[in-house]
Amino acid sequence: MTHHEVQKPPRIVLYVVLGAMLFSVLFTGGIVTLLEYDQRSHATAAHDDFAPWITVFIQFLITGTIAVIMWFTRLHVTIADEGIRIKMPPFHLGGGRLIVWSDIQSITLRKVSPFGEFGGWGIRWNLGNRMGYVWNGKQGMELALKNGKRVVVTLTDLQGARAALQDRGMDVVETIS
Repeated sequence: MTHHEVQKPPRIVLYVVLGAMLFSVLFTGGIVTLLEYDQRSHATAAHDDFAPWITVFIQFLITGTIAVIMWFTRLHVTIADEGIRIKMPPFHLGGGRLIVWSDIQSITLRKVSPFGEFGGWGIRWNLGNRMGYVWNGKQGMELALKNGKRVVVTLTDLQGARAALQDRGMDVVETIS
């Protein structure tokens, strides 16, 4: 049995990115407007300089690009015969990361706290030997690798993942209550 799931971005991430985009563009636009007003009140001739607005436009392009990237980012988790494949386009180019079964020492299904453990969402590194692919799930699997490192992957379909892992003969420990 193969298990494949695709996680969309968490709504809170989209709201934060869009809110930051709106705030930064409005804040910069307000400052540019105040500076333009101040310059016009002291100028004697007509002043048609659009250079300050280029800053607002560039900021809008940058924050808009970040918002679009976050909107289309998905976490793909596949449990298959060759191992566990994790891919998060556009950050993973190609096939993503494959963790083969022979590299896995143990698997624990547990709750995941994005902020508490990793400081947010995305491909995250914790201090030490832990890495996380943290996206839209509140539960996930922690893979203890034979090299001493740990990889945490969020899951939205815990039952499907559990069935696929047990189908491969993996001993799965659950700490989800």
